[in-house]
Amino acid sequence: MSKMGLMALDGGDPRLGTVEGTFAGQGIVSYTRPQMRALHDPSVSFEEYHYYAQQTRAVEDANIVSRSETRGILSTIIPNLKREVPEEKRRASMIPNVNFSDPSRRASVTDEEWINASRAVRTATAGAIFYLITTDILGPFSLPYAFATTGWGPGTGLFTAFGFMAGVSGWLLWQCFMGLDSYQYPVKSYGDLAYRLYGSWARYLFNILQAIQLICNVGAIIISNGEALSEASKFKLCYAICCLVWALAGFIIGQVRTLQKFGWLANAAVWVNLLIMFITMGVAAHSAPLYSGALSSAGYSVNPILVTPNAAGVYPAVQHSGGLPDKANFGASVNGLMQAVYSYGGAMLFPEFMSEMKRPHDFLRGMWGAQFFIFVCYMLYGLFMYGYQGQYIQNPSYLGIAPYAWQTTGNVLAMVSALIAAALYGNIGVKVLYNNIAVEFFRAP
Repeated sequence: MSKMGLMALDGGDPRLGTVEGTFAGQGIVSYTRPQMRALHDPSVSFEEYHYYAQQTRAVEDANIVSRSETRGILSTIIPNLKREVPEEKRRASMIPNVNFSDPSRRASVTDEEWINASRAVRTATAGAIFYLITTDILGPFSLPYAFATTGWGPGTGLFTAFGFMAGVSGWLLWQCFMGLDSYQYPVKSYGDLAYRLYGSWARYLFNILQAIQLICNVGAIIISNGEALSEASKFKLCYAICCLVWALAGFIIGQVRTLQKFGWLANAAVWVNLLIMFITMGVAAHSAPLYSGALSSAGYSVNPILVTPNAAGVYPAVQHSGGLPDKANFGASVNGLMQAVYSYGGAMLFPEFMSEMKRPHDFLRGMWGAQFFIFVCYMLYGLFMYGYQGQYIQNPSYLGIAPYAWQTTGNVLAMVSALIAAALYGNIGVKVLYNNIAVEFFRAP
């Protein structure tokens, strides 16, 4: 009996096999390796999620290399220029060709292989996140309309408040992600955060709400791009065909697998948006508003008198308001203000962005940089356009400039930018659908 006791102290309990984990025979009688658990296992405690998250953050901090070796001015502007380091290639080559969704096959996966498989999909950098967040909106072109329906003071104040709250919301999501995500139990979607904080019902609710919002955003982009293409063709092309063209184009572009690879498109979308802004501002400063479109202007929604011509057919001069243009029509101001919300409407995708980051700690740098860029550039653009066109502002703003050639130019460029945004929404939506249905219920790889 004494020999049996010594054997147990020296080598552990021989009844515990290697399948029980690396702690087998160490005095721990019930330990299940993370790769042996279900994707959403209710037996995993909050403390276990947090424990592995702390381990993962420590590993990420220990693997930091000097910025001079990995980052430059050009690679910051174009994140995808950064080359894959040999260590990343080594880890990728060590991933076994195993369907990790099949519990029976995961039994043969070692802890190192499980961790390497999780790290292999984490390739995005802070620079890529900056462009993805600035792409993950419907552009700045509805902001002038918001200012025209709210006035200088309320519009500026509320847009500033929106920006502040967007930054705080991103920080809160980052805190949750950093405390719950790990290589062993990766957070892949907004629903995963909800599951680990509140349970299965919250995960289902969040996934449903996120799916609805993604569908609505993609639908809005397809409809608006269809209208833009129809107008660019001078209404000679069937509107249904115009919408179908963009749906198919988004399907093709959305096949990009990782967000780091998508950074090329996101980078292009940001510069295209800036080009449209500069073109619209330059034309608005040297031409009159589009008086023929007064019936669809911000002034007409607030008070038709503001854009109604007199008996001689002369339209009222451009007008501005320090406060609400018409306090009796508060609903029009609220409707216009809702257009500004799109400038900060990307928080629902932040967990998906962080899930593909090589070092999620850098997310704050990319996110706050993107929010500051949105606040400064979009604010200046909205105020500039409101200053020159006043109550005649259209939504989107590039349709409110008088020269038809420049309208068409803005239309074409905006279609490209919106297509990239729609492809991003579709890319995230497909991943959420795949991870929560195909992987969980059909054991997809």
